[in-house]
Amino acid sequence: LHPFLLLDSGSCIGSPSAVGSAQKRYGLLQRPLCLSIEERLLRSSGQATVWKGTPQENKVKQESSEDLRQCIHSLDVEKMRRLLDELPEGNYQDLGLLQEVCLLKDTSRSSPAIRDFILMLVDFGVDPNSDPRLSSQQYQLSPLATAISNRNVSALRTLLQCSTDLLQLKEVQLKWMTPEMKGVIRQFQPGMWIAVHSGNVADVRRSVSRHSSNYGQTLQELAERQGNEQIIKLISGISPTMKLVHHVLARDERKVRTVLQRSTGGPSPPLRLNLRHLAGQGATVLHYAIRNGDASIARALIGAGAQLFTVMKDNQGVECPVLFTALDESLSPEMVDALISKTIMCESILQQLLYKSQGILEVAVRNRVPLESFNLLLDRSGPLVLAQRNCELSLEAYCDGIDEVVRKWLEEPRARQVLALHGYPRLASVVEAGQEDQLPADAQAFLSALGEYWEWIDYLSESIYNQDIESFQGLSAYQGEACELFHCDLLWNARVREDALPLLHKAVLHKNRSMVVEILNAMEPFESIDILVDEYHRTALHYAHAMKETRQTKEIVSLLYEFGASEHCLDKFGKEPLDFKEHSGTAAMELYLEKVRERHSIPDELEREIWRQKSRKVWEYKVQTHRHPHAHCHNAPGQIHGQRPGKGSRSWEEDSASIESDDGHSWGGWCTLQ
Repeated sequence: LHPFLLLDSGSCIGSPSAVGSAQKRYGLLQRPLCLSIEERLLRSSGQATVWKGTPQENKVKQESSEDLRQCIHSLDVEKMRRLLDELPEGNYQDLGLLQEVCLLKDTSRSSPAIRDFILMLVDFGVDPNSDPRLSSQQYQLSPLATAISNRNVSALRTLLQCSTDLLQLKEVQLKWMTPEMKGVIRQFQPGMWIAVHSGNVADVRRSVSRHSSNYGQTLQELAERQGNEQIIKLISGISPTMKLVHHVLARDERKVRTVLQRSTGGPSPPLRLNLRHLAGQGATVLHYAIRNGDASIARALIGAGAQLFTVMKDNQGVECPVLFTALDESLSPEMVDALISKTIMCESILQQLLYKSQGILEVAVRNRVPLESFNLLLDRSGPLVLAQRNCELSLEAYCDGIDEVVRKWLEEPRARQVLALHGYPRLASVVEAGQEDQLPADAQAFLSALGEYWEWIDYLSESIYNQDIESFQGLSAYQGEACELFHCDLLWNARVREDALPLLHKAVLHKNRSMVVEILNAMEPFESIDILVDEYHRTALHYAHAMKETRQTKEIVSLLYEFGASEHCLDKFGKEPLDFKEHSGTAAMELYLEKVRERHSIPDELEREIWRQKSRKVWEYKVQTHRHPHAHCHNAPGQIHGQRPGKGSRSWEEDSASIESDDGHSWGGWCTLQ
């Protein structure tokens, strides 16, 4: 620990000798040793504030001082922000505003306001390290000492995040330090300045992202004096980003835009907008703008290159994209408009974006996003996201808003084609009887032909159930009279109306290798096999591994791996394909697969029974059972055309490797030890 934090039996944190050695080491000025809190409070009582400046400046200070103190006492953060934006530039150090904030009682209600007040004041120019004895303010204790004496943990933590000098701790008696406060202070050790002095690049990198403490001189000066080029480069490159972070935390839009403009139009180091705050759950600067509800600042950050999809952690330590942290009851339409642009690229990314194996609309509904914000979120997310089925939620409060958005999409050719291809069930019923004439002519023709289009997909699906490969191939492309109004290539994305199971999953469940090959070869460019999921967000590999192993299922699994299937994709219940393989062949799993094939409802008890039964002790966690990409040659993905994959591959019959589990099951497969 730093010598100032050695909690010995003395009355102060750190002995005079330790203080002296640290001052000599870091070139710090000598200060008087600490007075007791009681003495300081006695000295400050009854002392009036005397301002230095012109009469006009003093008048402005007096008026602003009263207004700002009123905001602090009433916890009015918004008014504080407005007042600071209106104040002219000047020295407001002698108003004692930071001490006023630190004297507030730290409660669950006041804690967010205390944090915001300190961030705003420091960003405005109030120095938390100024010596109150050198100014004419009425407080004789520094802000840090005031926070500790008042046991204001929120103020203490925020002051340390704002580079408050830990030398102020020598003004505090040990009896005022609670265990919680000691823990907060230890989070900021060894301190950025000490890390720079010792040449520890890792500690500097960690401390930079924690907004650590200050020891009387700038980091740049200390780094240049020590001569460590790596640290000099790191600090000089991170400085503009840290300034931007503090401006965002203080909600100062004017300064945020100024920093962003300088980074694009000058020789200054580029801003690292996606730098993750290591002590703040990996949050980026955009997350802080979202949590503050500052839509205009969020828009400016995204315009400058901030990413919505950077991964951070939630309060439970689960990874989630930054965008998902906005999905709660406080989400405003302005924030949705700022975060999500209506583009096909954004829609495609949102389709793949998951948090706890749930899509963006599911998370929004579960977190009770306001209806107005939800409707705009749905419109920006697009038909691909809406077409993803939801197997649990049935909250009708959002249905009217969804129908309204779908009615608007009927006039957009691409949106209505996507919904029809995915079998969105309410597409034909969102327009009330007698109102069809209000739609454009092409939309009316689309609705008239929609029934025939869905019937064609029904016949295509039935050909899989009937194992009729000729009918399957003949129906693979829609050839109706109004084919120009629809998406005609059906094999990859088509769904039967009110049925979320893709055709690939059906072919896998019926163990029809020829149909699986046809569908895989129809994969659209830039698509991924792991994006093709059912209402439980299960991939085809989930069901392939769930079936009892035979020669047919092994070949199908091999095909899926050839096309890039991952065995670690989670479904909505947190299960991956390997979990299904562990329970393959059990009575409960076989009954479950039969119900999935026939599209019967699945009782919750059956789901629970699958995972209660004894699992097969497979070795996938230690042994890789599919071919290693560097051990065998492969044909290019998507170029199989009905042939066995890999010229250099052995046939399944020739393979002699076999693994036997404890309960008597055995299966063959290539094994490559990791």
